[in-house]
Amino acid sequence: MDSLIVKMKLQTTIVLCFITCGMVVSQDDNFTNVTISGKLKLNGGLDQSISNDHSPHIYRSVYNANNDYPFSQNGNLVLQPRTSLERDIVFLAGQGSPVPRMVIKHNGNIGIGTYGPTQKLQIFNELPFNNKMESENQDHISLVSNAVGMGGFFGGISWKSGGRRRAAIAAVQEHTDADYIGISFFTQGTDGDGPIYESMRISRDGNLGIGTDNPQDKLHVVGDVRFQRESGGQNYLQISSGSGGSYITTNDPGTNVKHLYLQVTPTSDNATDRHLFFRQGKKPVYSRRDYLFMVMAMWELVPRILRGTSLLLSGK
Repeated sequence: MDSLIVKMKLQTTIVLCFITCGMVVSQDDNFTNVTISGKLKLNGGLDQSISNDHSPHIYRSVYNANNDYPFSQNGNLVLQPRTSLERDIVFLAGQGSPVPRMVIKHNGNIGIGTYGPTQKLQIFNELPFNNKMESENQDHISLVSNAVGMGGFFGGISWKSGGRRRAAIAAVQEHTDADYIGISFFTQGTDGDGPIYESMRISRDGNLGIGTDNPQDKLHVVGDVRFQRESGGQNYLQISSGSGGSYITTNDPGTNVKHLYLQVTPTSDNATDRHLFFRQGKKPVYSRRDYLFMVMAMWELVPRILRGTSLLLSGK
């Protein structure tokens, strides 16, 4: 730096040890300000003492085999607040009247945009989130990366335990066009040593894939699917066009009998609106409520009865 101004309150005697070349030191008439033109090197530390009671320090760590980090090695820059009381390290910035921008509390909590963090890392942003492409300080956290190319991952957040990565979330480029970005979810795929594997993907189109990284529909599952009802509730898979709809359920809405029901919801009280279609190969088999059991008797019901299982079909 070209000029360094050190302001000091002269209480008794101040001794400075300078090791430099081409430095000019001057003092004002009140003996309160010392101006140093050139570089300043201090053999030791900068002690802004207001008393001798564990005052704030800025200094270089010196190796001591009996001490932990940062004194387990030389050359660390140490910012140390007063230790006799619970004091913090505060970073101020701002034009005109600087305000606290970041704080490291005495308990190790870090606050950005707040000076009262209650967690290990707490970030405050007064601006609400929006979906604009341009950065307008609307994000609490922004993960920036270089270009990764098609199939590349970036902006990862991982969870570790025992020194290993156990799970992670990352953005993924799904096309040569960098606008095609999805979100990948990774979980531990092996017992013991081994990499984490992608177990779920939300594609750029909003498709959700479980067990696949290339979902082709709004929900694409590779593997078995289980629907388990809540206690006292009803377990069903509903197929709806927006209002009402048909469903497959294991519990009749009016009973608690555990059978398989294919429920067709009518659009009116007219029984002709209640239809079920079954397809074998390219030839469809059509059934209305009046003929449902007759059609299914030779198709499904008899073989199941012979096997000792039951099938209850409902068109109500």
